[in-house]
Formats: sequence, C-alpha cells, structure tokens
Amino acid sequence: MRVFNHFFDPQHGGRALEFASVTLGHASPNWALEDNGQVSTFSVQCSPGGRPQNFSYRDAQGNLYLALTQQNAADRQNSMGLVLQTLGHVVHHLQDMSQPAHTRNEAHSPYNPPDRGWIEGYTEDFINTSIATIVSNNSYPTPSFARARDYWISSGSSGPMYVGMAEYTSHNFISQSTGFTTSGNTVQANPDFPLPNGQGKSIEPRNVTIHLHDNSSVSGPIQVVTGSIFDGYAFGSQPNKVLAAQSLLDRLLQNSGFSMVFGVNSYVYDQQYPLLLPRAVGFSAGLINHFFAGKLSLSRVASGSGWTIRNEAAETMMGQFELYYESASGQRLPVPGATPWVGTLATGQSTPTLAEPPSTASKVVAVFFGTIGIEPTPRAAGKVMNYSPPPVPCGQEISAGGSSEGYNQLMELGTDAGPVQVEFEAYSIPDKFEIRAENSAQSVLVTTTNMVSGWHTWTYPFDPATLGTTKVRVRVTGNSDPGTLWTATVSCPNQTLNNGDRIEDRISITIGRGGWSGAGCSAGYTDVNLNGKNVARLTFNKVGSGSSTSVAVTAGSHQRYTLTTTITDPETPGFSCSGNGNVYYTDRAGQHFLNGNTGWIAIQ
Repeated sequence: MRVFNHFFDPQHGGRALEFASVTLGHASPNWALEDNGQVSTFSVQCSPGGRPQNFSYRDAQGNLYLALTQQNAADRQNSMGLVLQTLGHVVHHLQDMSQPAHTRNEAHSPYNPPDRGWIEGYTEDFINTSIATIVSNNSYPTPSFARARDYWISSGSSGPMYVGMAEYTSHNFISQSTGFTTSGNTVQANPDFPLPNGQGKSIEPRNVTIHLHDNSSVSGPIQVVTGSIFDGYAFGSQPNKVLAAQSLLDRLLQNSGFSMVFGVNSYVYDQQYPLLLPRAVGFSAGLINHFFAGKLSLSRVASGSGWTIRNEAAETMMGQFELYYESASGQRLPVPGATPWVGTLATGQSTPTLAEPPSTASKVVAVFFGTIGIEPTPRAAGKVMNYSPPPVPCGQEISAGGSSEGYNQLMELGTDAGPVQVEFEAYSIPDKFEIRAENSAQSVLVTTTNMVSGWHTWTYPFDPATLGTTKVRVRVTGNSDPGTLWTATVSCPNQTLNNGDRIEDRISITIGRGGWSGAGCSAGYTDVNLNGKNVARLTFNKVGSGSSTSVAVTAGSHQRYTLTTTITDPETPGFSCSGNGNVYYTDRAGQHFLNGNTGWIAIQ
C-alpha cells in the first residue's frame, strides 16, 4: 500500500493516485515530506488504523537532532544511519516525479503485465548500465529553493511554472495511457491532461529503431510528434524534441476508420532520458543540500571562557540553540549551566554567551532545532569541534588531578624565556603525560612516551622565539582502569613550584629500620621499593640500630612497597635473616611498621 503514495498530479490540483474516483493514497510530497503534518497509510486489512509514515523528511530531521544529541556514540551512529536511509526514501519520491506516469495519475505495476510501467521496464532491461553516462553527458545545475515542497511543484504562482520536478514532467511529457490524438495533421492533447497541448507540435516521419522486450529490435519509418519542451528553472524553451511516436498498431486502426494515436515507445524513451534523468539527479542533489541547509559555527568569547553559536546559513534560523560536550570515551552530554538559548538569529548573528564545557571534554557540539527560512518543517543543524579549555594565563600554574577521563589544557606561558618545572604523579596505576608546543609541528617538550606509574619530574627550557608560540598543550591520557588517579603541576617560566602550587602536598616521609633482628643475622641491608622504584637501602647490624632515609611522596597517595633483605655477614652459616617487620615509615600521622615483603601503604 505504500506505493500508492508515490503519485502526484499537478494538472489536477496536486491530487494523489485515484482509481474510479477513489483516492488510494497520499500525494507524494504530503507523504514524503510530512510538511503539512504527520500522516499514515490509508486503512488496510492487516492494520485497520493504517501504518504511520516513519521515513519522511520530518522524521529524518528528528533523527538528525538525535544523531547530534544522544549520549552514547552507538545510538548517535544508529540515528545518523536512519537519517541517510530516510533521506533516501524522500529522494526516491522526488526521482519518481521524473517518471511521467507518476505525475499523470497512471497506476502501473513495476513487474506484471498488462499494467507494467513500460518506461520502468525499458529502463531496467536496457538503460541501467548507461544511466551514469547519460547523466554526465547532460549535466543539470543543482537548484536551490526555499521549501522542500518546491522541488515537487513551484510555489507563489497561479499557473504552472514548469519548475518543480512534478510539474515539469507532467506538463511536458505524455505517458503510456495519456498520449496525443490527431485531427487530420493537427496534434491534440489528451482531454484529461491538457498539457502538453498541441500548440507548436508537428508530425514528421523518421527512420527509427525500436527495442523489443525479447532483446530483438525492428527498424523502419515511423511518424513522430516533435515540439518544444519548457524548463522553467534552467534552460527555458528547448525546441524540436521528440514527444511521441506512432503506434505499431496505428495502420490497422486507421484502416478501420480510427484516428491516429501517438504514444510512447523505446524510441521516445531514448529521447526523454537525456532530459529527465539529469534533472532528477540535479533536483535530488538540491533537496539533499536543502535538508542540510542549517549551518553553524562555534567561537570562544574574547574573555576566554564561554562560547557563542553563530548562524552561518543563508536564511534566518528560529528555534533552540544548545551546547553539548563529548567526553574522551565518546559520551555526549549538555554542557552544565549552558541553558539552551531560544530565539531568532539572522544570517551572521550569534547567540549570547553560553557556558564553558568541563576541561575534560574532547569535543564541543553546537546544536540547533527549529525553523530555517520559510520551510515549515523543523530542521536540525550541528557543528562538532575538537575542544580545548581556555588557556591558563601565565602567572597561574596548572594544578590538576583526575582519573580515567584524562586531561587536555592549553597554557599561555607568555613571551619570557626560562625553565619550566613539571611534576606528574601517576600513583600505582599507569597513566601517560605529555606537553607539546602549540605550533604547527606540535613539538614534544615533555613526555612519558608510554603509560607509567609513580612520580616524575622534569625541567625544560622554554623559548617562545625558538618554538614560534607562547602556548603549550598539557595532556594526560588516563588509564582505562576506573581506579586510576593522577596529579599534574606545571609552572610558568622561571617559577619554582611548592606545595601552594600543587593540588596535593608533596611531603617528606622517613623510611627506616631498627637494629639487628632474627636469629642468624649479623649484618646486611633491606632494599625498599615504592611503586617499583627503589627509594631506600636500610643497613642493619647486630650491634647498632638500622639506618633511615627521607623520601618525598605525594600526600594522599597509595604506594605499593616491596622489601628485599640481603645478608652481608651471617652470624650462623646456613641460617637466613628474618624479621622484616621492623622496617617502618613516618608520615604526618606518625610511625607505621611495614609487615611482610609486599603490601600497600596510604600516605597521610
């Protein structure tokens, strides 16, 4: 039943397909666009209420909005797939308007005789392989109209303008059941379809070749009707086009006293393809452009924090303007505090300032939904950009911490050259850290190369004249393990970092060991590793106390320790040293003993 909605007769008020004065479906633009409201199929036995139209231009615009705003990337991709699939349905309807029977209320089956659409059968049997050549050899300009419906039929005129695809086809070309008749040598239009009329038409003989369905062909003289066609969009009047041909049965009919009938056959179709196919392609491209006519740009405001959305379309946009951000994991969410702005923007105008996305964002997304120009159907538009937080001004160090979402920050270091101090605490779960100059080469200044754990410091010489920029980008790639933690601090040139600059204090703890412990131990040492890095060697002997070492660590960190004891002077051969439990560490909360060879400590 859906195929009944693929007809549109502009010569009779834009009627839908009818049979015996009974309307069988919706007019093609009403169904394909739903610009006059949502529709459903006429009542059918398997679905008494009819089936809703879910693949209209209106539906495609709704899916485009979802493709821009849904939280999960997979859902957005699915919605974008529906946009393209649905737009294909809509374009199919417009291309149907290049088939004369679809514009002249002529029901036909694509497969079964005797009502098979001859032009469709001929196209499938003989022309499919040469469509690209026909189109490329007869290029047609891409039109641009104010409304999607204008691609079917022109608006704002009391008479036919031969502009829209449906009116151009219906008014210029006959179909297999609506041919010309003659009165003597005068060509007369079909009484049910006054256009094309007989004015300026002539009958002339031609030698032609006609292809038959069994792949054979016949050649010989035949009478044809020639005349001008009119293209109200691109070419105006085009003279001396073959519009119809004499039927092979005409001689029998004439001998019986009937009037000559001129209809369509393969020879006529061959003359029509260079006119209809390129125009269908051009109009399809125009409709697709119209669908995506909404254009936006995004700009950070001069103050450095906040964004504006600008209308870059050729027409006024009126509706809701929203700001979203995308995380490194692909989740897309509204920017906190960026209340959607509802209003009207002429071409080149911008919204008021909208809020800044979180610094962890990887992309910023502008979204519009509303009307554009005089098109009645709401349309969506979007702009997706890579996101960089506003630069941290020199004089204010970067001090950041986070987890698996990572970090991406632009830092303004100013015009002075000098050393820049960098500290990175990855704790126990590895993360990656790097600093690059914000120049064309993206010069690497500091990098861990791979994901690393533990504490890392660098001092690099910053010279804006050599780098060609005063800005650097600080980036942390977080581990996919949701338990990961990290902190980072970057100074301005010639600045010395201290605890006032760090997000977590850097403190000194003491790691030590008491004296001799355990039978068989006379002298030796215990190596202490924190997060895989050796931080102390604690000596011991039977006579005195063990040694101690000061180590700087980040407060609040969790450190994985390993103790490895080596005996350098055994008191009793064959006995090993025992008693690692007398190794301790002292932080701000006091002294804590380490039990066992491997474990975790929490620094206070």
